[in-house]
Amino acid sequence: MPSFTDISRLTVLAIAGLCLLVTATGLRADDISSCPLDFWVEKPKKPPRPAPGTPSTISADEVRAEGQEWVEFTGNVELRRGTERLTTEHLRYHKPTDTVEATGTVSFETAAKERFQTSSLKLRIEDEIGETGTARYSFGLIPARGEGRKIEFLGPGITRLHDVTYTTCPEGQDSWFLKARQLDIDKNEQLGRARGVRIDFMDVPIFYLPYMYFPIGNQRQSGALPPRIGHSSTFGSYLEIPYYLNLAPNYDDTFTPRYMTKRGLMLRNEFRYMTQNSEGSFSLEGLPRDQMANEERYAGYYHHQQKLDARWSTTIDLRGVSDKQYLADFGDHINITSQTHLPTNAELVYRGQRWIFTTRVLSFETIDTTIPVADKPYQRLPQLTLGLQPGGIKNGWQPHFDGEWVNFDRRNTTLTGLRTTARPALSYPLSKAWGHFIPKAGARYTSYNLNNAPDPAPSLARGFASLDTGLAFVRDTSYWGRAYQQTLEPRLYYLYVPAKNQNHLPVFDTALADFNFDSLFRENRFTGGDRIGDANQLTLAVTSRFLDDRDGHERLRLSLGQIFYYADQTVSLPNGIGVDNRNDSDLVGDMILWLPSHWYMRLSAQYDPRSDRAQKESLTFQYQPDRRRIVNLGYRFVRDQVGQSDISVEWPIAGRWTARARTLYSFRDDRNLDSYLGAEYNACCWAARVYAYRRYDDTRGAVNGIHFEFQLAGLSKYGKVPESPLNQSLFSFPAPASAPKE
Repeated sequence: MPSFTDISRLTVLAIAGLCLLVTATGLRADDISSCPLDFWVEKPKKPPRPAPGTPSTISADEVRAEGQEWVEFTGNVELRRGTERLTTEHLRYHKPTDTVEATGTVSFETAAKERFQTSSLKLRIEDEIGETGTARYSFGLIPARGEGRKIEFLGPGITRLHDVTYTTCPEGQDSWFLKARQLDIDKNEQLGRARGVRIDFMDVPIFYLPYMYFPIGNQRQSGALPPRIGHSSTFGSYLEIPYYLNLAPNYDDTFTPRYMTKRGLMLRNEFRYMTQNSEGSFSLEGLPRDQMANEERYAGYYHHQQKLDARWSTTIDLRGVSDKQYLADFGDHINITSQTHLPTNAELVYRGQRWIFTTRVLSFETIDTTIPVADKPYQRLPQLTLGLQPGGIKNGWQPHFDGEWVNFDRRNTTLTGLRTTARPALSYPLSKAWGHFIPKAGARYTSYNLNNAPDPAPSLARGFASLDTGLAFVRDTSYWGRAYQQTLEPRLYYLYVPAKNQNHLPVFDTALADFNFDSLFRENRFTGGDRIGDANQLTLAVTSRFLDDRDGHERLRLSLGQIFYYADQTVSLPNGIGVDNRNDSDLVGDMILWLPSHWYMRLSAQYDPRSDRAQKESLTFQYQPDRRRIVNLGYRFVRDQVGQSDISVEWPIAGRWTARARTLYSFRDDRNLDSYLGAEYNACCWAARVYAYRRYDDTRGAVNGIHFEFQLAGLSKYGKVPESPLNQSLFSFPAPASAPKE
């Protein structure tokens, strides 16, 4: 828990942060929030108004002329100009200046859905210049409401309010108010400017600011972003106050000082840019002195994408950290802290109608100190690939090609060199609605130019042949009172690749592919280019789908398959990895279920019938009855390697209260790897969230922390909490497929 000294330091820093907010409250384009009632609506670039010269019409019980210039209207007066409308008991109209003066119970609604209720109004109609007395107002497109001692109309889209209250809460909910001596609302720039500001929450003043400005739309705006406050066992208590600079429409910068009571002051800067043909960002962060490590620490990231013309493009990704423990110390998510390698990549890509060419430079910084040199990935300096995209031909000759030339390099190792691979092939697909027949034949060629190897130039060439065939049977059926079309789709896939000893070849980037239903139809059981897996095998698989008769959507898909071997496999990776000398493989299957009651399920399994044991299982459930409720249940099992459950939920529990939680639990280690639990109170115009989290780190053990967030909708948000399970998409289910057309 934070000490009294820590809290004192944070108090001082919080005061400093509020001083920064005196200048402005900024808004980045990616900081827009939305409440459950869709607070933010799309706003036009300029507020709507009647076209110039639109005539005004006035009706009343009595009309009386006052000389040549004035006309007086009394009793049920209504003025209309386009979609603008003014009603009152008494109105005088000055013809030379096109000005109206209204008294009584005045109600004025503009084309931009602004509503004003006052006892007096003076307005030059065409120019939209005028003023009211004491008035109540509401801005329908923002939305916001309040009262002002005086309201001035300074032209189209610009309103000035004096001694005003301002809130985005709906009528009857006065949770918070911004009170200002003067407030300018500029809908052209989607910006609010306030002077002499006080913010009251539940009738308690929480901020006093001499000046501030804030967004009333989704326009980016320079200024201090809301601060983030929290506590972590690795940071101590921390406070960060980002300052956003909207430098130009196509580039911006965010500078963020972050003070951590255990580690000191971290400085972070992110620069983003976008042009007609490119976009990118550059981020750098660091501590001049980490108080716990007693050294300077930093990290950097650069990303750039460039479209050179219609077919050529380039991408650059550069990453780096000062030391191996940086991500473990400062990462705030298990997907970051569990990274073992940081990739650095630069590539140039050509995409033609059929051909794709890529030249790439790829290297890795290994940040896991427990990984031995022999297991670190090779750098590709450079890598060139050439591929021929399938032409989508259903009945005719189809050429295929996949080639690569790559230079593998790695520090502190002797075996390096060049590898060239080529995989030409030719197929003749025949496809109908009732089935397919696809014969295919080709060759694979691999050659090397090695350094410090007994054989500096080994090579290998193997031909292959395959036949992929299947049928589709359809019948009408019904279950539980609902009609379906059920398909039965048996599939046979035969693959032949002659064997040849490849133990003399190096292993630069090759591994055994994951065994699942899709891999039953792979042409090579290895990934990478260092092994050509021998095969004389037949895959027998079957898929059944249930298509809803009412809408044609697929509600259930069942798939099951197995490989039968006609010869022993001989090609392997070191230690015999990749050889299965049995007569048949494990059974693998998939099941995807879409239920009308908002339940979704996916099951993937690998089962060994000889040992009568499951080798791998992946089971996910998702229940999402509406956009505010979700339950995710997941389980992943790999024998002797992984046994994990992943459960997350977001659910309203009472009134405006919502609970959020997630836990990633390892049964093998008997501990939670990553978890958080928290609650949110969302009143639409304001929200408060608090979350406690616990993450396991291999170096430090359990890392605990707490996050806070407080939001005034349409004004600002303070703090940072874990992303909602509704947005995380922990489990992603495809939409139900529709029935195929003949």
